[in-house]
Amino acid sequence: MQDDSSNSFGNPDVAVEAVNNSSPLQFQATTSDSDDGYVPPIESSDGRLDIYNYERTSPPDLLGNIVLPSLVSGVQTPLERRLLHYFIGTFSKILISTPSTDLNAINNVVLPMALQDEQDWGLLNLILSLSASHLSRALSRQTAVDDAEDRRQLEKTKWKHYSYALSRHARNLFWVIQQNNSAEGEQEPEVSQIDYAIAATMLLCQWSTCEGGDEANWRIHLDANRDLVRRKFTRRPNALSSALSDTSQVLLEWFYFHDILATVTSPERPCISINPEVMDAFGVSGAAEVLPKCFSNKPLLRSLWIGVNDGLLAIIERIIVLRQSTEAHSSTTDDGLASVQPTSQVNTNLSTASNQLVMRALKPNQLMEALTIEKALHDISLQYSTSQQSLVAQCYRLAASLMLHFTVYPTSPPNQGSAWDCLTQLLKLIEHISEEDSAVTCSLFPLFICGVSIVREADCQLVLDKVQAYSRYCGLGHTHDVVDFLQKWWKKQDEGAVDGTDQTLCQCNPDLTSKRCERCEAVTTPKDWWRWREFMREENMDLILI
Repeated sequence: MQDDSSNSFGNPDVAVEAVNNSSPLQFQATTSDSDDGYVPPIESSDGRLDIYNYERTSPPDLLGNIVLPSLVSGVQTPLERRLLHYFIGTFSKILISTPSTDLNAINNVVLPMALQDEQDWGLLNLILSLSASHLSRALSRQTAVDDAEDRRQLEKTKWKHYSYALSRHARNLFWVIQQNNSAEGEQEPEVSQIDYAIAATMLLCQWSTCEGGDEANWRIHLDANRDLVRRKFTRRPNALSSALSDTSQVLLEWFYFHDILATVTSPERPCISINPEVMDAFGVSGAAEVLPKCFSNKPLLRSLWIGVNDGLLAIIERIIVLRQSTEAHSSTTDDGLASVQPTSQVNTNLSTASNQLVMRALKPNQLMEALTIEKALHDISLQYSTSQQSLVAQCYRLAASLMLHFTVYPTSPPNQGSAWDCLTQLLKLIEHISEEDSAVTCSLFPLFICGVSIVREADCQLVLDKVQAYSRYCGLGHTHDVVDFLQKWWKKQDEGAVDGTDQTLCQCNPDLTSKRCERCEAVTTPKDWWRWREFMREENMDLILI
């Protein structure tokens, strides 16, 4: 065998010496003729060539065209991937009050439904459209950044996915309703399909609240979901009364939180109705108790929204129902209690009676319901996983107490007596709501109730600051409508108001400051606390307090 060790570079020093003995021209000629991407060794600091730490180049066309497969069907472009992760990391967090990522039901329930949407309800498209809407609004607030092109692409993507999802939702919703109405049991849609319908409708509702303004058709979607919820319970009351799946419970809680708070601002909108058979299956006497009965199985420490699992929203719903029933009996009836006297019949000896509470005309059963609600507010136990959630829950409790008080005593001045005591406590708690905590997600309802009750400028500024802070936190368009309404309401309050009453000016004494003019007997008219609803209609505004 021939020994060629003399011609091989078994030792690095031999290799370096061989290279050093070569002339520069010879070495250059050797390397320049090669076109395989070879790069000659680099000369080290001691004058030797480092043949181990050299780098081979790759053709640029291979490095610049790497395309990874998409894990999710329907998420193909870089912008769509950006929107999906924006939903997971940012948008889903502002929809619930719990700071725990593990308990984020939007990511744990709704997102998997979207990724496994075999019927193609357009859930994933709605998620991408929602993210585009929210991200576009966030970028619009960053005036120092030139992002016109980015926002243009976001708006284009938003409407593209929204249009597709809306068409799919309309088609599938029609199918679910048709099958549900069918007399043939085998054609009845699965419960899972009704859940998909509820999820899609809630995402559409959330999309509307995000857009705000002219796009605020959230009430249409909530009404559609009411019908779906009724169908879900009507078809299987006995099965549903025992236990709900985690998916069904989360979707129903999501809907219930929005539906009750939407009813607060709408005097004509009744609370969701459930037929008597369903109420019997759940062992409850009123429609307002059916959904809370479902939610009571979940531990309070896992509450996603304020008031759903502990019965606070059920109490608020009962107050709304009581208010609606008393409006039909605001004058004295045969079996009713004494009502407010017309101002033209007020006796001159009652000029100092403004500090006394005047009860609305209530039937005995209405008065008993009011007392039952009051007891429920006193007895309710509020337990939440964070101090901020507990604080906001107490704000709900005080706001509900104010609503109950002004249902029974609608003309009671907010700045006097027990109403003022309650309002003062609410203001103190509101001052400590943190705009950096996820519990602020549920703060709009007590902020609004406080806002329509206060009269002092400092209190108005506090509420305004807190609503604007929440608006910055969530970035949802409907919050701007609430700010706009409150500012208009306070301005109206400043016009001709004296100590919580509407002043009736007289010709002989334009500077009247007392409750009654002694010369012409002009009398100031007590304000009805609920008149903010009429003002909302006059302004053609429709608010949801979420």
